[in-house]
Amino acid sequence: MHMSQFGSHSKSACIDAGLTLLHDINRCHAIGLKCGMVLLDVQGFFNNINHARLAAVLRNCGFHSSLVDWVEDFLRDRKVRLKFNSYIAEERDQLVRVPQGSPLSPILSALYTSPLLELSSS
Repeated sequence: MHMSQFGSHSKSACIDAGLTLLHDINRCHAIGLKCGMVLLDVQGFFNNINHARLAAVLRNCGFHSSLVDWVEDFLRDRKVRLKFNSYIAEERDQLVRVPQGSPLSPILSALYTSPLLELSSS
């Protein structure tokens, strides 16, 4: 994972991410650059992870094909049924979403965003 990714790293906390961000902003301003950042709504983020894209990211990161296959199996055949008041929709395939509550979800989401972090540091 990219060094600026703090999630799933032991002995790192929100304060570390904040201090790193402040350092990077100050460094950019000191040399006359403009800077920006991308913020993610973590609560909604897990619900929008595309399974095919995640598998492609894992392959591009060099993960062994058996691990990528395992992750695809973990995410495959998930179903969703929406309910609004008394209306219940028919069950349908869930092609996006990483299950919240799974210890694997934060790791998969960090890996999913790793290409953005690589691009931002170039």
